[in-house]
Amino acid sequence: NAGILVDDQGHPHDLARLIEEVLARVEAPVPEDVRRWLQKDFFPFHLQRYSRSRRKAPIYLPLSTASGSYTLWLYYPSLTSQTLYTAINDFVEPKLAEVETEAATLRTQASARSRDEEKRLEALTTLQAELRDLRDQLQTIAPHYQPNHDDGVQITAAPLWPLFRH
Repeated sequence: NAGILVDDQGHPHDLARLIEEVLARVEAPVPEDVRRWLQKDFFPFHLQRYSRSRRKAPIYLPLSTASGSYTLWLYYPSLTSQTLYTAINDFVEPKLAEVETEAATLRTQASARSRDEEKRLEALTTLQAELRDLRDQLQTIAPHYQPNHDDGVQITAAPLWPLFRH
């Protein structure tokens, strides 16, 4: 997976599911809502654990849609000049296609849509726009992104800062 995990229920590289599996395997208690913890509390906790003095050096970099409803977690030591292309091609584009298909199916129902289906279509339309924006931003950054781990986390992550929502 090129050092990329995702907050996307049902995806083979879904971080919440992987955490739950590891905790179950080591017979540790599994928190009630791992996904919510990842979305709200993990990054500040992670940043605190990987910061000393004034040096901030997280090893996971969260790139998110505007609302934070879809997040890619990039593993810093695995970053290469191809990582953003992998994120686009293996994660964002397939998710966008999935959302577009589901939204198109709901649109064809027109007046036969239930209230819940209307809400789902609205949520899908928003997610679709956010995924397109995420893809477009990644495509803008990718051709010039040459991570150099010797530069440190802050410099290496700097071109990605507009996608940090945490």
